[in-house]
Amino acid sequence: MTEYAQIADARLRKLGEAEFEIKSCMQRIEELENVAQCCGSLNIADKVQNSVTGNKMEDAVVELLEEQERLRTLAGEWVKIKKSVLAEMEPLPPLYRELLLRRYCYREKCEDTANELDYSESHLRLLRRKALEQLGENIKKNTQTGQEESGNGPD
Repeated sequence: MTEYAQIADARLRKLGEAEFEIKSCMQRIEELENVAQCCGSLNIADKVQNSVTGNKMEDAVVELLEEQERLRTLAGEWVKIKKSVLAEMEPLPPLYRELLLRRYCYREKCEDTANELDYSESHLRLLRRKALEQLGENIKKNTQTGQEESGNGPD
């Protein structure tokens, strides 16, 4: 893989990783909500007699609030990354954008995408490599332009 393709691949993988983190966080929130509901549905007399249940509920609620805050942070970061990546992909031909989105965002297998678009897998891989190469060039160009505008460019 060329330098440009590696840059694009790393950028797109970061987007996928952020998406995975959000899904994991949402699952954890759901688990904590279930724990809090279970503890909350116990009889009041049971809660008084069993302080362990009360602690579990308090712990679950505290952890739930922490996970919700983490989710908000992750979602904000993900939105920034996605907007940036989509802007960097804008100059690409529509087919290249579609191939990269299917691979990195929708996690489609090469075989499925090839069948759906009526390409051979080898041709699809070639197109995807070209798409990565072109996206990497765009990212590198945008990074250099941003550095020059901010005065942080090479001396």
